[in-house]
Amino acid sequence: MMDSNTFGRYSRQEYKEHLFPDKKEYYKCLDMFLACRDLVRTNVGDLHPKTLELRKLYEREIVDKAWDLPGPREKFGCLLPMKQIKNNTEFQRKFKEYTEFLSNIIKGCIVAYNPADKIFSEAEICCVLRTHPELIKHVKEQTDNMQKILLQKGRARLLKNPPDTLVRNVSTDIVKSVPFNQRDIDFDMMALMFGKMSIKDAHFKQIPEYIVKHINSIPSYHIPTLVKEIETLGIPVFGENVMEQMRLLFIKHEDCPYSWSSRAWYYEEPALTYMKNPSKKVKEASVIKNPYTIGAIKYQYDAIQELALRTCKEKHIARRKWEEDAFHDYDEDGNPWNIQVLYSDMIRNPSVKIRRLYNEMSKQY
Repeated sequence: MMDSNTFGRYSRQEYKEHLFPDKKEYYKCLDMFLACRDLVRTNVGDLHPKTLELRKLYEREIVDKAWDLPGPREKFGCLLPMKQIKNNTEFQRKFKEYTEFLSNIIKGCIVAYNPADKIFSEAEICCVLRTHPELIKHVKEQTDNMQKILLQKGRARLLKNPPDTLVRNVSTDIVKSVPFNQRDIDFDMMALMFGKMSIKDAHFKQIPEYIVKHINSIPSYHIPTLVKEIETLGIPVFGENVMEQMRLLFIKHEDCPYSWSSRAWYYEEPALTYMKNPSKKVKEASVIKNPYTIGAIKYQYDAIQELALRTCKEKHIARRKWEEDAFHDYDEDGNPWNIQVLYSDMIRNPSVKIRRLYNEMSKQY
């Protein structure tokens, strides 16, 4: 039972430091807590009789004594059962006996005939891996949870084909610790998209083929990050034709959620912003997709400025027609395509020809 003085005195972090001044002891108790929590959440029918014994002991000795007050439970969370584990040397002894029992069985497992994952549940194997991560070699199918434990224990070399979904759930340092030959292009691309890996450390030679095959499944909000990484290698590595193809694909599949309200004309920089010396074809493709991206072109010329103005006008008319057909009403202020904003905010140093074109087009509004 926690007294009111302790409850009011400590924040969660302060209570953690108060309970576990020794970090080694903290992680030891955390491992036991996480292991037992997973065992409690696993279907009883999937567990070994020895596991059921430990589970009952955990519920009786730890859970029932740790979760008695709703206030402390909300404030201190898993620190409460970890405190009970720390103070219960008998439970620690039983837990060690249990993991040693499972370990001895797993050591006799041969992956080709009777892998450990055919004998024990995922939760039981994870429980053992927290103290004996090297026993993963007796497991045929490594699950995400097993691989997370290996990474947390600094055993990245023991991973087999880590899934790309693992990237989102671990730190950048852990992602970087996965050996080159133990990850594939799917893993690397996810790491690149989440900014957890440099392209120079990835299987970058496979990137062009990956982009062609998977561009439809790459979220648009990841495209700027990917473009920035790919452009660091650029034409010297991928070649001019391949870079052109990738640039056009990225532009084609951008969502371009740009807005000109409050003079902030886009929510995120367009992919064109990060392209080094893009070709005329790439620039025009970007402007046709979204005329506001002309603002990302440093050196503008008459033809690209005219294309932006005419495209914006066409999109403005198309949006107006769509609203009138769909709602039988039209709000000019709600139309996202505005050549006045395009001209004043994004077109640089217009020539006499472009100024005349703009004046003619603006009269037609």
